[in-house]
Amino acid sequence: ALKQLIDRLILRSRIGGISAVYPSRLTNPDSVRIVGAAPDDYWHNCYTMDDLPKDGKLMQAGYIAGGFSLWRTGVVLKALPLCWDALGTILRGWDTRLCLQARQMGWQLFIDPKVICKHLTNEDKNLMIETTKDIGIEGKNFLGPGV
Repeated sequence: ALKQLIDRLILRSRIGGISAVYPSRLTNPDSVRIVGAAPDDYWHNCYTMDDLPKDGKLMQAGYIAGGFSLWRTGVVLKALPLCWDALGTILRGWDTRLCLQARQMGWQLFIDPKVICKHLTNEDKNLMIETTKDIGIEGKNFLGPGV
């Protein structure tokens, strides 16, 4: 999966960031939203699993989440520091800010429908601990100190 994303990132010269497909934590069971929003949208109309193209072509996005995304080094370096901020009552995470900055610099963002992942979060804490044991990482270290 990682090699496929790297290959696509390298082959397309204007891709600033590319993400795998994974379900949103805020999803509705009737329509599984993925972590990626349509171009020129602010996370309001996230793509769903049903939106994924059957031919495997990349989907252009306005926002991609940081959970399983790759970024061009130059984009990240120009966007430093990566941090969250508040815009009125809206909290923007580092990944949302990076998407905004990358697009302002003229880079495009994409989702690769051929790479599908599970989104491990604090809500999945017990699952994460079991999964990380399976791959040889101690779950508490994977989650970070104090979790």
